[in-house]
Amino acid sequence: MQNIPYKELVGSVAWSALATCPDISFPSLTLLQFMQNPGHAHWEAGKCVVRYLKGTHDYVLNLTDLDEGIIAYVDADWASQHHWHSISGHVISLAGMPITWGSKKQSIVALSSTEAEYVTMTNTLKDVLWRRNLIAEIRAPITTPTPLHCDNQGTIALTHNNKFHLRTKHIDIHYHFIQEAVENDHVLLLYCPTDAMIADVLTKALPSLKLLRFVEMLGLF
Repeated sequence: MQNIPYKELVGSVAWSALATCPDISFPSLTLLQFMQNPGHAHWEAGKCVVRYLKGTHDYVLNLTDLDEGIIAYVDADWASQHHWHSISGHVISLAGMPITWGSKKQSIVALSSTEAEYVTMTNTLKDVLWRRNLIAEIRAPITTPTPLHCDNQGTIALTHNNKFHLRTKHIDIHYHFIQEAVENDHVLLLYCPTDAMIADVLTKALPSLKLLRFVEMLGLF
């Protein structure tokens, strides 16, 4: 692997994922984990991503609804990786087009899918609040709560009444500030079925048909 430009390939893929291609955020995250000691399998996987980019080179992000405000989607793939750290994924859209997205390995090992989604939701909330404040400075304060979609009913219940306290008391206190945001009507938590959760594409590898459907739902076509 000494003479193979793996780092150059991964750098190009990561730049594309950051700039205009949210659909390759998860492959980019996976390839970045092997920068120091890549193998032949990682090189072949990187070439698969490049071939995918070549096949979708004419895809662009589209404004699909100019009247739509900020909407956020969050998802987490619980403990599916060999390191047991869950993968967080989030998409924040404005006017029907993604304006920010991300795929990230969580710093803690979540003990349940509810906890994994809770951590993801809290980290995404920071971004949502920042963008609400930015829009307030540019235009006018946002008076309605921002819809935040999640596909885990337990996580939504936890943010409202903390009824799973005995199971979640080990979670760091800074993750619980989402409860205050819900009480202050900064965000409105909504249940989103997994089949319609577009952030799912940022947390795991998906079958081609499901991937293409989510890519179109992202406004990337």
